[in-house]
Amino acid sequence: MNYRPKILFIFPLLFGLILYETVGMAQTQNATATAQSKSTTLAGKTSSNNIHIDDIAIKISPDAQSGNSVISEDDYKRLVSKLSDDVEKEASSWVTRQILFGLITVLIAAIAGIWALISRTVEVGIAKHVDKLDKKRDEASDATTKVKHEIELAQETLKEYRKKENEINTQLDNFKDKINAEVKNTDLIKVDFTSFARNYESKLKDEISRLEKKIKALKQIVNKVDNGRQAESQVINELILSLNSENDEVKFTATELLPQFDSESERIVDAFIAILKNSPDKTFELLLLIGLSELKGESNKNLAYLIEAVDDLSNTNILTIIGSLGNLGEVGKLSEIKKTKALESIVDKLLSILNNDLDHKEFANEITASRIRGAIALALSCSGFEMVAEKAVPLLIKLLIDEDQEVRINAAIALGVIGKKAKKAKDAIPALRKLENDEYAEVRGAASESIEKIQQTA
Repeated sequence: MNYRPKILFIFPLLFGLILYETVGMAQTQNATATAQSKSTTLAGKTSSNNIHIDDIAIKISPDAQSGNSVISEDDYKRLVSKLSDDVEKEASSWVTRQILFGLITVLIAAIAGIWALISRTVEVGIAKHVDKLDKKRDEASDATTKVKHEIELAQETLKEYRKKENEINTQLDNFKDKINAEVKNTDLIKVDFTSFARNYESKLKDEISRLEKKIKALKQIVNKVDNGRQAESQVINELILSLNSENDEVKFTATELLPQFDSESERIVDAFIAILKNSPDKTFELLLLIGLSELKGESNKNLAYLIEAVDDLSNTNILTIIGSLGNLGEVGKLSEIKKTKALESIVDKLLSILNNDLDHKEFANEITASRIRGAIALALSCSGFEMVAEKAVPLLIKLLIDEDQEVRINAAIALGVIGKKAKKAKDAIPALRKLENDEYAEVRGAASESIEKIQQTA
């Protein structure tokens, strides 16, 4: 951008000065010409009979002689005074005009200078503003280019997403078609899993009842055929001998069959305990422990052995031992005479374990304090303990806040079972209600069912 040089400010000033001098010279020449004109006029006037000076007319007497004064002394003085005044007025008027012309010239020069200054200031301001506008235009142009680029990228990305979405929808449709075809081919139908579980449980109970009736009928047939129980006794002897077999399948089968013979339960319990004390086979030990929980006898030797064995928390099969103690609470597994006392001893033993500092105990591989607590809660939920387990309610309430979901589930179930007979179980309702907001559906379901059972009892 080009700007006028500063020397331009001198031109208006020079112009004013030249104008001033030109007007002054014109005024001087005009004044000289006027004076000459007046002199000529005066001379012309004096050649006539009368002398006229502006408004003064002096009459010349006809009889005035040459050499004598044309005008009187008074007229002469008046004439001189009049001329002096006229000259003074003319000079004053000329000076005034000179000053006026000078002021006008200076004013014109000042206006010209101010105009030049304003012009330059405006021009500079406009130039700066234009520069800013150019800069903003360039920035806007760059931003527009960038936005266009971003829009193009976004459009490309959107196209890719739409393409992938179409591919996924196509795959999903194909998958649905495939599933529908398989459903039609296999005649599968949608089921309510809750209803399915209930139906399955009902059918399982019916099947167990049917098998129990069949076993009872078979036993009656055996008793009829083996009236003296000689055959039964011989079979039991063979099975007990099989417990020491080198063949795992033979001894495992014998362990599963022997608990079915109630008539020789005492002898079978003795055989199981003898092997448990000496056998290093943990798998075989597991089957024997389960067998002990299924045998009933008047001596309760199985109960005594399990209560003693549960003290060894480092045992690999400690969870099975706890479960076997709970299984002894099932109706029919103990004699009615010793039932209450036996159940109380089981509850006391399990509660004593819960009162121990399990978090600082040493257990076998993959066994934790939470699993021990969960197993005890599950054992106390077995049928039969509702009569004697009211004392377990406070400890079970504490287990409702255990970090392990299985412990919370088992504790809730146990409180529901105990709540059938124990009025103290209602103290657990507030804690159970908190579990209705648990993150696991199984925990929420167990808590709701337990609350319902406890409220029905109350």
